[in-house]
Parts: sequence; structure tokens; C-alpha cells
Amino acid sequence: NTNVIRDGDFRDANVTAGLFNINNKKNTYNYEGAIKVSNVNYKGIDEITTGVSGGLGFNKISGNYRFGFDYEMADTKFDINDMGIQNQNNFSNFRSYISYRTFKPTKNLNNLNLSMNINYERLFKPSIYTGKNIGINFNAQTKKLFNFGGNLNWNIGKQYDFWEPRTEGRYFTFKNNLNVNAWIGTNRAKKFSFMTRQGFATLFDKDRDVFVHFFAVDPRIRFTDKFSMSYSYQYNQGIGGRGYVTKVNDDIIFGQRKQKTIENSISGTYNFNSFHGLSLTFRNYWSTVTYDHNLYTLQNDGSTINTTGYDVDNIGFNPNTNFNTWNLDFRYSWQFAPGSQLTALYRNSLFNYDNMSREGYFSSLGTLLDQPIEHIFSLRMVYYIDYNNIKNVFKKRS
Repeated sequence: NTNVIRDGDFRDANVTAGLFNINNKKNTYNYEGAIKVSNVNYKGIDEITTGVSGGLGFNKISGNYRFGFDYEMADTKFDINDMGIQNQNNFSNFRSYISYRTFKPTKNLNNLNLSMNINYERLFKPSIYTGKNIGINFNAQTKKLFNFGGNLNWNIGKQYDFWEPRTEGRYFTFKNNLNVNAWIGTNRAKKFSFMTRQGFATLFDKDRDVFVHFFAVDPRIRFTDKFSMSYSYQYNQGIGGRGYVTKVNDDIIFGQRKQKTIENSISGTYNFNSFHGLSLTFRNYWSTVTYDHNLYTLQNDGSTINTTGYDVDNIGFNPNTNFNTWNLDFRYSWQFAPGSQLTALYRNSLFNYDNMSREGYFSSLGTLLDQPIEHIFSLRMVYYIDYNNIKNVFKKRS
């Protein structure tokens, strides 16, 4: 159970959850489930908005061949955003998977893992089909601790997105989205190591021309057993994607856009021992969205047309976005008991949001560095309560 209680006119919230995760005596099968209830009280309104989420699952957890089935749902009122980020509610999803993994080294590999999952998704209320997809995953490690793998995800046929239009009862459709990526990583125990990932996404739809490219590299240097540094670079660029822009009277306006995201981060970590450590991280995240001049109108069947006369000059605002942020985090961590940790954090950050989406990276960074700095200090403690230890205490007392 967790609560957020605020002074003033803003809302209060409470979330209660019960979960179970049970293995049979031979540890060959697993049964899991959850029920979660959210209660949100808006100040000035006597009624409390109550939402429910839950799920059940069954898994084979032993042997080289494994499989599982699960179901997860959330109603239209389930809301835990006061405790973190909830991307969506109102779903009713079914998932199944099968996998093969090795546990004993072979001639060339230390381990191998292959899996395939199938998902079938609906709205919870009303019960309407929204989409299905199939995914294939692969990863392995060689005798020299070289890691490699990849995955493929395919949204099969027409998909119905009820969230992007941001209007109840309306949906946006797209077809046959394919996402593929692969990665490699060298031995992390060596002084120098790195990991790199690359992927792409597209739609197999004769009416759309969509392509997304993703690349990332993460080199790491271990100076001593206590001190290490790492750098991470991520690049993502997409063309042809369509999404919500605004609403004009009863017309829902979409735009076709070019998106670019670059993220850089540098981290250093020093561990005094197994229980005490310091870390320092610099992170810069830059993302732009540039819309084509002519905009689209969402139709009742989920398609979009650009013959209704809307463009970026006549909707009353500039939809292009340039978002840039910088964080510096200095963190001290102390593990004072098994599973329990005290963390002290200092963060300074810069933030800028404007419409200058055609600016280059360094020009946007210069604008960001002119913004005022925000400072945050926080102290967080997590204490793990072991049920078996508590049970033993009561046994001794009795």
C-alpha cells in the first residue's frame, strides 16, 4: 500500500496491491497473479475515483524448453500516475511464449537463449480488438565471454491505436509494423569493453513510407576493481511517422513528421567496498520533431487524409518541437543490510523547450546552457523485510 497526500487543492491518491508468486515443490511450474486498486480523490469532489488492474500467469520454469501464458488487464479508471508513470489503462492483454535455453557450455558457447512470444490485445471497455504481434528473441555468449543477440517484433495486420487520437471512441490505424535490432558486447571483465546496438523499423503499407534507424554504443573502461568510467551514445532518427497534433472543432489533426533523438551520457563510479559507493553522471538528451507543411485529418475508420486544407500555418501554433535537457547527478549509496539501501542524491539540471526544431545539435546545446540551473537534493531509504526472518523471530518467542 502506498499513498500520496498533498496540501492545498491538488488531488490525493492511494494504491493498494496484492501479489502472489508460487512455485510447486519441484520448482518446475510457477503460478503468479496480482490485483491492484487505485483510489484518487480530487479536492472539492466528494467522490473517490476507484480503478482496478490485475493479472494471472502460468509458467514452466525448468528444463531447456519452457513456456508460459498470462493475462493482464486495467479498467478505464485505474490510475497510478501519482506513484510514477503509467502509459495507459483500459487494456485486456493475453500473452504466450515458448523458449529454449542451454545451461551447460557447448564446444563454442557458454549459453544460448531462443524465445518467441505472441501477444493479443483488446480494450477492456468496450471489449474491442486493438492488435496482435509476434516477437522472436535470441542471445548467446561465447567461450571468450563475447555476447551477441537480436530480436524481431512484427505487429501483424491492421492495428487500432485508441490512445494517439486523445479523444474517447476514436482510433488511428496502421499496418504491419516491423522492428528489428541486433547487438554485440565484449567481455565486461576486461579493462576495456563495449556494447553496440543497431536496429530499424518500418511499415509494410503501400500508403505509407516510414523508416526509423537506431544506433547506440557504450564503451567502458575499468581502471581498477573500484573505479570505472563509461560513455553512452544513442541516436534515433525516423521519417514518415504520423501522430496527433491538435484538434480543430471536431477535426482531429495529425501530422507526418521527422524525428531525431540524440542522447549522450558519461558516468564514473567509485566503490569504497561492497557496501559504500559514489557515482557521478553527466547526461544530455536532445529530441526534435519537424512536421511536413500539409497536415492530415483523422477519419472515422482510423485512416488519415491531407485534402482538408490544414497545414502548419493555419492551426494557430507551431507544432515543431525542440526539447533539450541536461542532468548532473552525484550519488552516494550505502547498502546497510541485505536488499536495503540508503541513497543520497544531488542533481542539477537545465531544461529548454521551444519550436526551433531545425537547429543543429550545438546550436540547441548553446541555447540550453543559457537557461537557469535547477538544484535538487534527495535522500531515499529502502528497507527489505525478509518474511523468513520475521517468521523465525516469532517461532523463537513462542
